[in-house]
Amino acid sequence: NKTWNDCRPNNRRNADDVGFLSDLIAHLTDPEGAYAADAQAVFVLGQSNGGFMAQRMALERPGLVRAVGSTLANVAANSTCQNAGEPVPIALINGDQDALVPWSGSANADGSCPLLSLSLAGCLLSAEGSRDFWVNYNGNVRTPRINRLLPNLSTADRRSTLREMRYDRRPNFGNQPSPSPVVFYRANLAGHIEPSLLYVVGAAGEAALGNQNNDAEGYGLIWDFFASFLAQD
Repeated sequence: NKTWNDCRPNNRRNADDVGFLSDLIAHLTDPEGAYAADAQAVFVLGQSNGGFMAQRMALERPGLVRAVGSTLANVAANSTCQNAGEPVPIALINGDQDALVPWSGSANADGSCPLLSLSLAGCLLSAEGSRDFWVNYNGNVRTPRINRLLPNLSTADRRSTLREMRYDRRPNFGNQPSPSPVVFYRANLAGHIEPSLLYVVGAAGEAALGNQNNDAEGYGLIWDFFASFLAQD
């Protein structure tokens, strides 16, 4: 199977993908190497299985990444990740009609896993539960500082909308911004497919993956999140 070895027990593989990505980052950022990339400007972005893997890198190798973007992926309720306990800025995008990685997850209300998972993706927290996991993990206030609908630019996406929620404050720090913000985008009436203005999958793609939001460029939103850290340097 050509899949990432992420934190889900049902997707566990023998491949040491954390080691592979860690070695790749070390190679690219070697100051004496051919690329000599800035080690403080390493970002990881993944979609679906890749989104789960991006979250694994945030949990297990936080010292190697400046920030992470994860789309169409929740947090595994029965995670096999070895959490380092170090906050990492993260941006998340989920569709609330996703049939492959369900918005409501597949874990029980108390976070435990049913004997028979309701999802082929494994036993997952809900999308909002995954967001809350990261807000808590990064030590931020659970009330978003920003909670807004983005401009509804398309009339061809079945009234889908895109909501942005930013969790970038810490308890007892007033208005001082958190060094590890969490940004969460809810694609309303959208399935297992990245929001995009330019890459429109059409009827065949939507038949397989669900409705697509066309109000923003999903990867553009995450790039803007990444670029905000470069602007701080």
